[in-house]
Amino acid sequence: MFSSLSMKSKMILIVGFILICSVIGLGVFFGLSNAFPKKTHSENKSSDVLPKEDIKKEDKVKKEVKEQSQEDENSKSKKAMALIEDNDIDYYISKSYKVGTDIDAGIYKVVSDGENSGQYTITDKNNKNEVDFYEGKIFFNFRYVELKENESIYLVDADLVKVDENSRYSGDKYISGQYKVGFDIPPGSYKLVPTGQAGYVEVSTSPMSDVIFSRYVEKEAYIEIKQGQYLTISGVDVIR
Repeated sequence: MFSSLSMKSKMILIVGFILICSVIGLGVFFGLSNAFPKKTHSENKSSDVLPKEDIKKEDKVKKEVKEQSQEDENSKSKKAMALIEDNDIDYYISKSYKVGTDIDAGIYKVVSDGENSGQYTITDKNNKNEVDFYEGKIFFNFRYVELKENESIYLVDADLVKVDENSRYSGDKYISGQYKVGFDIPPGSYKLVPTGQAGYVEVSTSPMSDVIFSRYVEKEAYIEIKQGQYLTISGVDVIR
């Protein structure tokens, strides 16, 4: 039947068929678009970049972790201070002396009775609970301290001895500690040899201040010490 039609009629039928198919295709397309809406650009972007609310939440979590860490450190300090406030510091304090009551003012020698090191705290506080024991000084083996009127000294793993013939250093080798020149060690020139990567040497005119020379010793060096000075060494061999 189609073959019996004229060429003009055939063309009209073909064009009409194409138009009908186009209309049907557009209908199907819009129907599917409404049924399955396309995601917007901002929604796709959200998978790569956190919204402001999430960023704020993440920053808040980081801040809370940091604050918790700081709180833990503060808790340790408060716990240590609680020991002091409850007089449990007596468990740690080996001995204590008050100038004017237990001893006279003057220069004394502190000697460790622990494993090479001890600690001392000098204060003018009358109440032990007011003392800042965190400011205590750690020393090796022995050193000198000068105590003044109304001061107290608290010792941890150490004892306080008078400076006399019995406290003079008499060892065969100069170990880490503080020496009074002319009393514990003769004045003169000495060679310093580090026992490890580096040692330390200090020369002063008084036991606790007035430093005139200090340095780290990484290789052999020489030093001149004079009568009445104080020589502090750590991690070095002192050879005459």
